[in-house]
Amino acid sequence: MTGLEHSDQWRGVFSWAELTRRDFSQAQVRRMVDAGDLRLLRRGWYATSYADPTVVSAVSAGGVCTCASALDLHGVWVAPYGDLVHVRGRNVAARGSAGTHHACTRYGRASREVYPLDDVATALQYAVRCLGDEGIVAACDSVLHQGLLEFTDLQALFSSMPVRIR
Repeated sequence: MTGLEHSDQWRGVFSWAELTRRDFSQAQVRRMVDAGDLRLLRRGWYATSYADPTVVSAVSAGGVCTCASALDLHGVWVAPYGDLVHVRGRNVAARGSAGTHHACTRYGRASREVYPLDDVATALQYAVRCLGDEGIVAACDSVLHQGLLEFTDLQALFSSMPVRIR
């Protein structure tokens, strides 16, 4: 599948927009689906055979992988959060995936759903509504320890959040 090599931000799940950006035609994508090289997860989103199962689950549920699930996939230590896949997106609640997914929200305006897996900063913005106070501190400590974000990044990230979070 030349052109669909593994990358951290996609994790084997690609949007139609990304496939066209990589010069795949509709006919090529259709042939890849017919051959089993790609699997349609939902309208506009496809998975390769090597796609991360957590990301596939989140996209199939109508959104993108975020919050504790995304932080975990990025190697950030997060307090145990159970088996639920944390998902955000406009269509998550409508797809009826209760019991396997947790629909996450954030303070302020929702982020656009560009990638199937949120970056560390975006995932942290959603995690503050799901993880307890100690869980947030531990996740931030892990992010800083691994050099995924700088302290000033965290300050900016949390600057518009409620005082309790800051």
